[in-house]
Amino acid sequence: AWRMAKAAAEILGERCDRGVVITKYHHNMGPIGDFEIHEAGHPIPDDNTVRATERALAAVLA
Repeated sequence: AWRMAKAAAEILGERCDRGVVITKYHHNMGPIGDFEIHEAGHPIPDDNTVRATERALAAVLA
């Protein structure tokens, strides 16, 4: 997910100024602009998965 978000941010440039990325543990390779990056359980969801999903939903509904 992190690599896809990084590529999307580079391609979209200023058209995408923020977002929420949910990636597996130890797959965060650093900041991506103003994106929130959350590490969470995969393939088995955990508490961080729930919290990250809540942040993603809040961003979409804002």
